[in-house]
Amino acid sequence: MKHPDYDWMLFGCHPISDIAMAYCPCEHATSSTRAFRRLLRLYPKLYAELCKNGYTEHFTILTPLHIAAVIRELGMPCEAFFEKQKRASRETP
Repeated sequence: MKHPDYDWMLFGCHPISDIAMAYCPCEHATSSTRAFRRLLRLYPKLYAELCKNGYTEHFTILTPLHIAAVIRELGMPCEAFFEKQKRASRETP
């Protein structure tokens, strides 16, 4: 299986829906965005850093500072996906 290339995230500003689709893939962008915003709140250190850099729940565009904070905390989307799979396999009996 070929892993998607997420290098586009490393340059410039991006709509939160694009970043959300990378970290929380769902059928609809709005579902991904909602799931991504919930995910951000699960990491208090990350959420605090985002807020320090001006993030609010009403942002539709993430700046490079915001994206860098997300990547530092969660890793690149493909890494986050594999971590989630590993955690799930350890938790199931």
